[in-house]
Amino acid sequence: MREIIAKAVEQFDIGSVPKEKLKYSLDRASIKQDEGVLSIDMTLNFVMPLDACHQIKDHILEKLEHKLGGVEINFFYKDLILNENEAISLFIPHMIQMINGEYSAITRTILADKIDWDGQNLYIYMIGDFITNQLNIHVKRKFELLLKQH
Repeated sequence: MREIIAKAVEQFDIGSVPKEKLKYSLDRASIKQDEGVLSIDMTLNFVMPLDACHQIKDHILEKLEHKLGGVEINFFYKDLILNENEAISLFIPHMIQMINGEYSAITRTILADKIDWDGQNLYIYMIGDFITNQLNIHVKRKFELLLKQH
């Protein structure tokens, strides 16, 4: 599992920090009996790109010959070494995925690679004024909570 994670970390751009300074630990792995889902708890000093997460999950399922119902990764962050802008930019796709269900029509218009963070306010750019207003009404608070939690 460590090899799979190391390969994913190596392949993706993770801010301006040298890769050798990126640290993660596998804290716990267990299989949820009811669902057959492998649940992995990891602590990182960086935000894992969402595409790297998908790659890790796919590789684990492949290695286990798809005998699991799925893989979920729960991230915990400690001593982040990315600057706030880099961490937030990498975390936005995670937030979109976390709340995507009923808000997918809104979140799919987010320009995840175009944000501004002034140290207090986060500005996420989207396509269209109407949809931006809808995000502010329905999703803004959920994003705020996710950022504070993580």
